[in-house]
Amino acid sequence: MLKNYLKRTPLGIKILYSNLYQRIKHPDDFQKQLEEYNFYRDLIQNINYKKDLIIDVGANIGDKSEIFSKLAKKVLAFEPSISIFHILKHRHKNSNVEVFNNALGSSNTTLDFYELEGKEAYSSLSKKHIETTVMERKVADTNSLKNKKVTVEKIENYIKKYGVSIYIKIDVEGYEYEVIQGLETAVPLINLKANLPEFKQESVNCITHLSNISKDKYVFNFTTNNAFLLKNFLPMKEAVKFITTTELRYLEIYAKLIN
Repeated sequence: MLKNYLKRTPLGIKILYSNLYQRIKHPDDFQKQLEEYNFYRDLIQNINYKKDLIIDVGANIGDKSEIFSKLAKKVLAFEPSISIFHILKHRHKNSNVEVFNNALGSSNTTLDFYELEGKEAYSSLSKKHIETTVMERKVADTNSLKNKKVTVEKIENYIKKYGVSIYIKIDVEGYEYEVIQGLETAVPLINLKANLPEFKQESVNCITHLSNISKDKYVFNFTTNNAFLLKNFLPMKEAVKFITTTELRYLEIYAKLIN
């Protein structure tokens, strides 16, 4: 009860998501976040590009944004769920994380957002995601599903306004390809989630689109639990072959720009 109350107040959110509280109440999760920080730090430090901006698409409550805030001068964090955005906004108030309560997609428009009460992390703009990943895998039932309209913009709008980011993280529950379609600029590093086999073709489409906008200058690798599965990054055709033949149900795709 107290925790639920604190989540509704700005000060309570600051307390609940502070490093001190997390270290005491959730030591295993806190250790995992430290390991994630080390992974992203090493990944980004190896990129020869100014560390000014990171874009976090599908920020949820802002755990990744918290890490990114220590690795770049500015973070743009996008979260369309109103209840989650409330936490995100107050957690990162007066920080270098700028938060947005809208979605990103292939065009500037308004769309239906499928929100799962109690399991907001699985909410999505993708109806296919709701019908497959959520319902077929019994993540939630239809009673918890609510529809609402959300504003959708192209990610390119923000690149034109804020500049080219060093890194874009995309975790939007099956809507990754639509977000990628809104990108026209090849940025140094991108990663996106892939639920397989349901979103195999969409994952292939993401790889193909990135190759096209970069004139085949992206190479690709894959992770589970913040560990790369392959020793070396692969060119587009080999990356597509990996995606279409793997038996993994879930992984993250990393695209790195080469000179």
